[in-house]
Amino acid sequence: MLRKNLIISLLALFLVVLAYTFGSVIC
Repeated sequence: MLRKNLIISLLALFLVVLAYTFGSVIC
């Protein structure tokens, strides 16, 4: 359970970084 939570947290963080990078490229 804890491991699954960690994976979900890492995936969310990755998506945030990806969105930030994508936004920087667009602007």
